[in-house]
Amino acid sequence: MDDIAGSHELYIRSLGSRKTTDGLADNLSEMLDLMDAYGFEEVLLETVGVGQAEYAVRTQVDTLILVLLPNSGDVVQAMKAGIMEMADIFVVNKADLPGAQRMVADIRRIAAVSHHAPDAWVPPILLTSSSESESIARLSQAIDQHQAWLSRTDGRQQELHIQRVRYRLKRALERRLDDALKRQDSASSACSAAEQMLQILDVMRAQLTTDIQKGPSC
Repeated sequence: MDDIAGSHELYIRSLGSRKTTDGLADNLSEMLDLMDAYGFEEVLLETVGVGQAEYAVRTQVDTLILVLLPNSGDVVQAMKAGIMEMADIFVVNKADLPGAQRMVADIRRIAAVSHHAPDAWVPPILLTSSSESESIARLSQAIDQHQAWLSRTDGRQQELHIQRVRYRLKRALERRLDDALKRQDSASSACSAAEQMLQILDVMRAQLTTDIQKGPSC
Protein backbone atom coordinates (compact mmCIF):
# COMPACT_ATOMS: atom_id res chain seq x y z
CA MET A 1 0.00 0.00 0.00
CA ASP A 2 2.82 2.41 0.85
CA ASP A 3 4.39 1.84 -2.58
CA ILE A 4 1.28 3.01 -4.47
CA ALA A 5 0.01 5.67 -2.06
CA GLY A 6 1.59 8.50 -4.08
CA SER A 7 0.16 7.40 -7.44
CA HIS A 8 -1.80 10.08 -9.32
CA GLU A 9 -3.92 7.34 -10.91
CA LEU A 10 -5.18 5.95 -7.62
CA TYR A 11 -7.66 7.37 -5.11
CA ILE A 12 -8.21 5.70 -1.73
CA ARG A 13 -10.92 6.80 0.67
CA SER A 14 -11.98 5.28 3.98
CA LEU A 15 -15.64 5.80 4.87
CA GLY A 16 -17.16 5.29 8.29
CA SER A 17 -20.57 3.61 8.46
CA ARG A 18 -21.60 6.09 11.19
CA LYS A 19 -25.25 5.53 12.17
CA THR A 20 -26.21 3.16 9.39
CA THR A 21 -27.32 -0.37 10.23
CA ASP A 22 -26.01 -2.24 7.18
CA GLY A 23 -22.31 -1.41 7.58
CA LEU A 24 -22.16 0.89 4.54
CA ALA A 25 -21.60 4.65 4.68
CA ASP A 26 -24.83 6.60 4.29
CA ASN A 27 -23.44 8.52 1.29
CA LEU A 28 -21.83 5.52 -0.40
CA SER A 29 -24.17 5.56 -3.42
CA GLU A 30 -23.33 9.19 -4.13
CA MET A 31 -19.62 8.49 -3.72
CA LEU A 32 -19.77 5.65 -6.24
CA ASP A 33 -21.68 7.85 -8.70
CA LEU A 34 -18.96 10.47 -8.31
CA MET A 35 -16.26 7.90 -9.05
CA ASP A 36 -18.08 6.89 -12.23
CA ALA A 37 -18.58 10.50 -13.29
CA TYR A 38 -14.90 11.25 -12.73
CA GLY A 39 -13.97 8.49 -15.15
CA PHE A 40 -12.33 5.85 -12.97
CA GLU A 41 -12.04 2.63 -14.97
CA GLU A 42 -12.43 0.46 -11.89
CA VAL A 43 -13.74 1.07 -8.37
CA LEU A 44 -13.00 -1.44 -5.61
CA LEU A 45 -15.30 -1.40 -2.59
CA GLU A 46 -14.17 -3.26 0.55
CA THR A 47 -16.71 -3.90 3.30
CA VAL A 48 -16.08 -4.39 7.00
CA GLY A 49 -16.52 -8.16 6.96
CA VAL A 50 -19.10 -10.89 7.18
CA GLY A 51 -22.51 -9.64 8.20
CA GLN A 52 -25.27 -7.36 6.96
CA ALA A 53 -22.86 -5.33 4.83
CA GLU A 54 -22.46 -8.21 2.37
CA TYR A 55 -26.20 -8.22 1.73
CA ALA A 56 -26.40 -4.46 1.29
CA VAL A 57 -23.32 -4.24 -0.92
CA ARG A 58 -24.81 -6.66 -3.45
CA THR A 59 -26.82 -3.85 -5.03
CA GLN A 60 -23.85 -1.47 -5.06
CA VAL A 61 -21.38 -3.48 -7.14
CA ASP A 62 -21.33 -5.29 -10.47
CA THR A 63 -19.05 -8.08 -9.26
CA LEU A 64 -19.20 -9.33 -5.67
CA ILE A 65 -16.08 -11.13 -4.45
CA LEU A 66 -16.25 -13.06 -1.20
CA VAL A 67 -12.77 -13.26 0.36
CA LEU A 68 -12.21 -15.96 2.98
CA LEU A 69 -9.20 -17.16 4.93
CA PRO A 70 -7.98 -20.71 5.58
CA ASN A 71 -9.39 -22.43 8.66
CA SER A 72 -12.56 -20.34 8.71
CA GLY A 73 -14.88 -23.25 7.94
CA ASP A 74 -17.30 -22.32 10.73
CA VAL A 75 -17.79 -18.95 9.05
CA VAL A 76 -18.60 -20.65 5.76
CA GLN A 77 -21.17 -22.86 7.48
CA ALA A 78 -22.86 -19.81 8.98
CA MET A 79 -23.00 -18.04 5.64
CA LYS A 80 -24.22 -20.84 3.43
CA ALA A 81 -27.88 -19.78 3.63
CA GLY A 82 -27.34 -16.30 2.24
CA ILE A 83 -24.04 -14.67 1.40
CA MET A 84 -22.63 -17.74 -0.32
CA GLU A 85 -25.45 -17.55 -2.85
CA MET A 86 -24.71 -13.92 -3.72
CA ALA A 87 -20.98 -14.14 -4.44
CA ASP A 88 -19.83 -13.91 -8.05
CA ILE A 89 -16.30 -15.03 -7.21
CA PHE A 90 -14.94 -16.91 -4.20
CA VAL A 91 -11.40 -16.14 -3.09
CA VAL A 92 -9.38 -17.99 -0.48
CA ASN A 93 -6.65 -15.53 0.42
CA LYS A 94 -3.33 -16.32 2.11
CA ALA A 95 -3.27 -19.53 0.13
CA ASP A 96 0.23 -20.32 1.41
CA LEU A 97 -1.19 -21.03 4.90
CA PRO A 98 -2.31 -24.49 6.05
CA GLY A 99 -5.98 -25.20 5.50
CA ALA A 100 -6.35 -23.32 2.21
CA GLN A 101 -7.18 -26.40 0.15
CA ARG A 102 -9.64 -27.58 2.78
CA MET A 103 -11.37 -24.21 2.63
CA VAL A 104 -11.70 -24.56 -1.15
CA ALA A 105 -13.25 -28.01 -0.66
CA ASP A 106 -15.72 -26.59 1.90
CA ILE A 107 -16.79 -23.81 -0.46
CA ARG A 108 -17.13 -26.24 -3.37
CA ARG A 109 -19.26 -28.59 -1.26
CA ILE A 110 -21.64 -25.83 -0.13
CA ALA A 111 -21.81 -24.20 -3.57
CA ALA A 112 -22.68 -27.56 -5.14
CA VAL A 113 -26.19 -27.46 -3.70
CA SER A 114 -27.00 -24.30 -5.68
CA HIS A 115 -28.86 -24.79 -8.94
CA HIS A 116 -27.76 -22.73 -11.94
CA ALA A 117 -29.59 -22.11 -15.19
CA PRO A 118 -27.76 -23.29 -18.33
CA ASP A 119 -26.61 -19.75 -19.19
CA ALA A 120 -26.03 -18.61 -15.59
CA TRP A 121 -22.72 -17.47 -14.19
CA VAL A 122 -21.03 -20.15 -12.09
CA PRO A 123 -18.80 -18.54 -9.42
CA PRO A 124 -15.18 -19.71 -9.64
CA ILE A 125 -13.17 -20.55 -6.53
CA LEU A 126 -9.68 -19.05 -6.53
CA LEU A 127 -6.62 -19.26 -4.32
CA THR A 128 -4.65 -16.03 -3.93
CA SER A 129 -1.52 -14.92 -2.14
CA SER A 130 0.30 -11.59 -2.15
CA SER A 131 3.53 -13.49 -2.69
CA GLU A 132 2.23 -15.10 -5.91
CA SER A 133 1.56 -12.48 -8.59
CA GLU A 134 0.07 -15.11 -10.92
CA SER A 135 -2.75 -15.76 -8.43
CA ILE A 136 -3.66 -12.07 -8.45
CA ALA A 137 -3.59 -12.10 -12.25
CA ARG A 138 -6.04 -15.02 -12.26
CA LEU A 139 -8.37 -13.06 -9.99
CA SER A 140 -8.20 -10.05 -12.31
CA GLN A 141 -9.00 -12.31 -15.24
CA ALA A 142 -12.01 -13.80 -13.43
CA ILE A 143 -13.35 -10.30 -12.75
CA ASP A 144 -12.98 -9.42 -16.44
CA GLN A 145 -14.79 -12.62 -17.41
CA HIS A 146 -17.68 -11.83 -15.09
CA GLN A 147 -17.91 -8.29 -16.45
CA ALA A 148 -18.02 -9.69 -19.99
CA TRP A 149 -20.78 -12.12 -18.94
CA LEU A 150 -22.79 -9.22 -17.50
CA SER A 151 -22.52 -7.29 -20.76
CA ARG A 152 -23.91 -10.30 -22.66
CA THR A 153 -26.76 -11.02 -20.24
CA ASP A 154 -30.00 -9.31 -21.17
CA GLY A 155 -31.60 -7.39 -18.33
CA ARG A 156 -29.02 -8.12 -15.64
CA GLN A 157 -27.37 -4.70 -15.68
CA GLN A 158 -30.77 -3.00 -15.83
CA GLU A 159 -31.85 -5.04 -12.82
CA LEU A 160 -28.75 -3.94 -10.90
CA HIS A 161 -29.46 -0.31 -11.82
CA ILE A 162 -33.03 -0.55 -10.51
CA GLN A 163 -31.83 -2.13 -7.26
CA ARG A 164 -29.30 0.69 -6.79
CA VAL A 165 -31.92 3.36 -7.37
CA ARG A 166 -34.23 1.74 -4.81
CA TYR A 167 -31.42 1.38 -2.28
CA ARG A 168 -30.45 5.02 -2.76
CA LEU A 169 -34.06 6.14 -2.29
CA LYS A 170 -34.41 4.00 0.84
CA ARG A 171 -31.21 5.44 2.30
CA ALA A 172 -32.29 9.02 1.48
CA LEU A 173 -35.65 8.46 3.19
CA GLU A 174 -33.92 7.05 6.26
CA ARG A 175 -31.72 10.14 6.51
CA ARG A 176 -34.67 12.48 6.09
CA LEU A 177 -36.68 10.58 8.68
CA ASP A 178 -33.83 10.79 11.15
CA ASP A 179 -33.52 14.54 10.59
CA ALA A 180 -37.28 15.02 10.99
CA LEU A 181 -37.31 13.08 14.26
CA LYS A 182 -34.54 15.27 15.64
CA ARG A 183 -36.56 18.40 14.81
CA GLN A 184 -39.60 17.30 16.76
CA ASP A 185 -40.32 19.51 19.75
CA SER A 186 -41.26 18.22 23.18
CA ALA A 187 -44.94 19.11 22.65
CA SER A 188 -45.16 16.54 19.84
CA SER A 189 -44.66 13.69 22.29
CA ALA A 190 -48.13 14.38 23.70
CA CYS A 191 -49.74 13.69 20.32
CA SER A 192 -50.86 10.29 19.12
CA ALA A 193 -48.52 8.16 17.04
CA ALA A 194 -50.55 8.90 13.91
CA GLU A 195 -50.39 12.66 14.51
CA GLN A 196 -46.65 12.49 15.11
CA MET A 197 -46.20 10.59 11.85
CA LEU A 198 -48.16 13.26 9.98
CA GLN A 199 -45.96 15.98 11.48
CA ILE A 200 -42.83 14.09 10.48
CA LEU A 201 -44.15 13.59 6.93
CA ASP A 202 -44.83 17.32 6.66
CA VAL A 203 -41.24 18.08 7.65
CA MET A 204 -39.89 15.50 5.18
CA ARG A 205 -42.13 16.86 2.42
CA ALA A 206 -40.77 20.38 2.97
CA GLN A 207 -37.19 19.09 2.92
CA LEU A 208 -37.73 17.07 -0.26
CA THR A 209 -39.43 20.02 -1.97
CA THR A 210 -36.36 22.11 -1.24
CA ASP A 211 -34.10 19.38 -2.64
CA ILE A 212 -36.15 19.15 -5.84
CA GLN A 213 -35.94 22.91 -6.34
CA LYS A 214 -32.16 22.76 -5.99
CA GLY A 215 -31.57 19.86 -8.38
CA PRO A 216 -32.78 18.49 -11.74
CA SER A 217 -35.99 16.49 -11.91
CA CYS A 218 -36.33 13.01 -13.38
